[in-house]
Amino acid sequence: MSKQEKGQWGGARPGAGRKKSGGPRITVSISISETYAESLRQAAENENTTPGRYIENHLKIQQIENL
Repeated sequence: MSKQEKGQWGGARPGAGRKKSGGPRITVSISISETYAESLRQAAENENTTPGRYIENHLKIQQIENL
């Protein structure tokens, strides 16, 4: 079968793939205890989100600025 006979089979499709999840994100590395890390993962899973988004939702920037 030639390429012309295949038509639209295979290859990238418009609108396919993972959708953007908001604005740009960066990676921040921190050191925490294994127990805290597991608690964080579990809490995020309970809210059906990622640990990073869980932290953003529960530790507001105003709390950090007031330290």
